[in-house]
Amino acid sequence: MEVLETDLDALKCRMSATKMGYIDDPYIQYFLPKRSIHKPPIINRGTYVRTWSIDHVLINFLNKIEGKKQIISLGAGTDTRAFRFLAKLPKESIKFIELDLYPNCVRKVQSIAKHEALHAKLGDYTLDATKGILLSDSLDILPFDIRRIPEAGLPDRADRSLPTIVLSECCLCYLEPNEANSICQWFQERFSCIGILVYEPIQGMDSFGKMMKSNLASRGIYLKTLESYNTIEDQETRFTDNGFQHTTALDFAALEREWIPEIEKQRIAKIEMLDELEEWYLLAKHYCLVFTTSQSLHEKLNL
Repeated sequence: MEVLETDLDALKCRMSATKMGYIDDPYIQYFLPKRSIHKPPIINRGTYVRTWSIDHVLINFLNKIEGKKQIISLGAGTDTRAFRFLAKLPKESIKFIELDLYPNCVRKVQSIAKHEALHAKLGDYTLDATKGILLSDSLDILPFDIRRIPEAGLPDRADRSLPTIVLSECCLCYLEPNEANSICQWFQERFSCIGILVYEPIQGMDSFGKMMKSNLASRGIYLKTLESYNTIEDQETRFTDNGFQHTTALDFAALEREWIPEIEKQRIAKIEMLDELEEWYLLAKHYCLVFTTSQSLHEKLNL
């Protein structure tokens, strides 16, 4: 399986977590109609922590920053976050720009074109399903190889004047380390009020990590940045070296322990029995969330 198919993997995980009640996503059904998918409890827990923590950072950004904000999602695939947020926020307050490879964009735009529940959230829009392009005031979907960013810049639809968070949800980790670094540095140099939010694996050198890499390699998937950014400390240093002033990096075990409210933990614990607690903590130590900001965004968020 190639990297393009990892989006379908993530989609199935979100469908399972949604069906079980871990997350609330009324829009996922339009991208994956089959509702019989069920993942093991440990996978549902991981999907929940991943979704909750990313949402937490973005909601804080949207609530604290006045005026219009921008979220640029790298390798967005069939992520439904834009629709979930646009259902609850004034359309004029936020702009989503999703960049991905052509096949993923085509698949997503075709689904949007078929379902009024999706395109009704966008206001005025234009789309070309054969080209995988959707343009609106609140969401743009554009086929674009993000490796071109350092040389070619972003598509014209992006606004450098807006407070912006760049989201890489398991995307930059598929690039060569120098490619990923160049992209992060490009954003840091050209956006004054900027943050980068990264979710990706870590700890690839221990026995669990080696098994994880081997399983992915058997499907033709290689995490090219993993050895360069193997630890939480490596993740923090990568952004400091690229000019970002403030970085927070936590593995999923720490995220669950320190970020998620106790009432949420109690709710999740009641959904289904998680017998493999030791396995869960081992898995949670191998994924991290990193949020790095410029000084300007750091001050606006009052972090």
